[in-house]
Amino acid sequence: MPVALGFAVSAVTVAVMSFLSYQFGVTPEAGDGVKMGSGKMFDRVAPRYDRVNTVLTMRRDAAWRDKMIDALKLNAGDRVLDVGTGTAEVALAIAGHLGKKGKGGKMGKSRVLGVDPSEGMIGIGREKVASAGLEKSVTLVIGDAEDLSSSVPDDTTFDGATMAFVIRNVPDRAKAMKEIAKRLKGGSRLSVLELGFPDFPPAKWFVRHCVPFIGWLLSRGNLKREYTYLNESMRRFKLDDIQGLMQQAGLTLVHKEKMNFGSVGLYVGEKAADPPPPPPPPAREQLRERRSE
Repeated sequence: MPVALGFAVSAVTVAVMSFLSYQFGVTPEAGDGVKMGSGKMFDRVAPRYDRVNTVLTMRRDAAWRDKMIDALKLNAGDRVLDVGTGTAEVALAIAGHLGKKGKGGKMGKSRVLGVDPSEGMIGIGREKVASAGLEKSVTLVIGDAEDLSSSVPDDTTFDGATMAFVIRNVPDRAKAMKEIAKRLKGGSRLSVLELGFPDFPPAKWFVRHCVPFIGWLLSRGNLKREYTYLNESMRRFKLDDIQGLMQQAGLTLVHKEKMNFGSVGLYVGEKAADPPPPPPPPAREQLRERRSE
């Protein structure tokens, strides 16, 4: 990618995610008492989320989703958990990925479960799932990343999980990561996409000094103070902290990739394989056990 184009995509990406992230909700510093990460935050932009995201990321969001899903190394018949599913863009992309692996291009026994705290986002997602004719394969439920047991039975396990531009907005990130890891089968993976500050100095300067103003313009002049705070929160969050969160949850980092001069990061963690079952006792011992019964 040419430097100029890369810089433009990097800068616009961060500006867009700033716009979307803050439209999703207001931080405690905004002073309206809304809890960060709550569903009410995300309800605000549900009707226009997809359009704004696609246009302002220059359609790069689809490529990032594909990379995230490919990293899971899924097989036909797998079950996948998408945390922070929003309007189900990732969940539907996963369904498309699994459908290509299925017999006759169909999902078969493959299933996708999307969890999100926003009723507005989930509502739009369900409409998109129904329009795609995937109601039997893709299920969307209201739920909290920090407490998946409220929406996902504790004995339900998955062959892979995704989290796209979510972890930074979760108050207790370590708890959320452990909740997801607990529901992964041994040997399966969690793919996390997140936003960060670019590494390229001109792009970094742009994000630091111009993004708050861009956010103010996009919000029609209503949120200048809040976008300034959001800019600072982006600087405080380090993408590589995701690696530590994965390790705390018992996952091993198997892939890390930064795109668009570091403005987007992909982190893939793998859960240790389950121990093999104990070998059956020798035939002679089995015979003794039967006789003793």
